[in-house]
Amino acid sequence: MSETFVEGEGQRARALYKLAEVHGSREGMRAECLAFEEKALALRASLRPDLQDAPFEEAEFSKLCLWMLW
Repeated sequence: MSETFVEGEGQRARALYKLAEVHGSREGMRAECLAFEEKALALRASLRPDLQDAPFEEAEFSKLCLWMLW
């Protein structure tokens, strides 16, 4: 859903982070986890270059979200 509007790019980065976390906790899903992690990090770096070297943590991706989609 966040792909349909520019203002949702932060939400998309956070969603990709969450997908990496979910797939990382499942057996045999390492490739998918790494793909989502790579996309999340690239999007975060493009949105907030100052966070490029920040840890891969939920708090850092939450900084990209001005509001939450519930």
